[in-house]
Amino acid sequence: MWSSVSLARNRESIFGLVQDRELNLKEPDVQRRDYERAVELISDGKIITAPLFSNHFPLDQYLDAYHFIEAQGDRSLKVFIDVA
Repeated sequence: MWSSVSLARNRESIFGLVQDRELNLKEPDVQRRDYERAVELISDGKIITAPLFSNHFPLDQYLDAYHFIEAQGDRSLKVFIDVA
């Protein structure tokens, strides 16, 4: 997996260096461990996520969802359009 932060600036020169030097790039799995820990904490109820969700809309009301986002502005954190 490529890190968009470290490779985005000068992608061609980095790939050239990797090829010329026959290097293997590896991303540390710190992010993966952090993600897994966050999922665990949320699953265990130790992190409350409900206040982050502004609203849910069924798929057939997707336009209402966009109108809600426009009307709420900065007060809307996460709006879901439920497809199932």
